[in-house]
Order: sequence, then C-alpha cells, then structure tokens
Amino acid sequence: MVKGLTEDVKLVRIQQEQYNVEMLKIQEENAKLRKENDNIKKENQEIKKELTEIRRNLEVIDKENRKNNIVIQGMKIRTNETGTIIPQVEKFIKDYLEVEAKVKDAITLGTNVCLVKLENGKDKEKIMINKTKLGKIPNEKIYINDDLTKKEREKQNQLRKKAAEEKKTW
Repeated sequence: MVKGLTEDVKLVRIQQEQYNVEMLKIQEENAKLRKENDNIKKENQEIKKELTEIRRNLEVIDKENRKNNIVIQGMKIRTNETGTIIPQVEKFIKDYLEVEAKVKDAITLGTNVCLVKLENGKDKEKIMINKTKLGKIPNEKIYINDDLTKKEREKQNQLRKKAAEEKKTW
C-alpha cells in the first residue's frame, strides 16, 4: 500500500512539474502579449494625436478655401447650369447690393440656395457690408451669409439653441 502511495506521489510530482513548465510558458506568453499590447496602445495614442493634427489642418484648409465664399438664400435661381448662374449672381449683386463683384463660381445647393465663390476678399467684404440693402427688396426674404465649415455651423447652431432657450426663460 505504501508502495502504491509512493508511486502516486511520484506521478503527482511529475504532473506538477509538467504543470509548472506549462505555467511558465503561459506566463512568458502572457508577458509577451502584455508588451505587445503596450506597444499597440502607444501606437494607437500616436495615431490619435496624428489624426487630431490632421483634422485641425483640414479644418484650417477648409476654412481657407471658404474665406471668399458666400451663401445666398432666398434668391430665385432660374437654372442649374453653372454657366448661366454666374452672370445671374453677378447681376443680382450689382442690382441689389450695388457692388461690382467678380464671381469665380456659383453652385446651387438647393431650392433658392446658392454657394458663390468670389475672386477676392475685397468683393466679399463689400457684399457683406451692403447686404443690409436686401431688406429693401419688397416681398422677398433674401439672406447672405459666410460659407461656414461644418464645425463652425455646428457651433453656430449650438449658440442659437442656447440663445433660444435663454429667451424662453425670460
């Protein structure tokens, strides 16, 4: 009986040594995986930083591309062809705002909405100064605004909502 127990103890020790060896392998593999995970986390953080910087740069580029643009809302547009919209927009600006502006491009964005790309910032400045003259047009509501980036529009909408909520509390 003692001999049987001795054999059982030897067998248990052999199994325990095998488990210990397997456990060491698992621990080493676990350490490797943790190190890889840490490296991946660092790479991920670097990529996030780069992405944030790229987004900032794109926002600056987008804003720069839009700096000479305006959006006209409420103007009756007679056609969707760019070639005929430009003279129509130039005539509208000259007739109603009394500004000689050179339009580089004009694109319809929807019913009675037009994106106007001007040749230079001085023309845009004159238009923005004189846009108050639009209020004198009878039976029409025409608005001229800056061409804003998506981020700027979202911020503007948030401010409008906040102002409306504050107005309600009065």
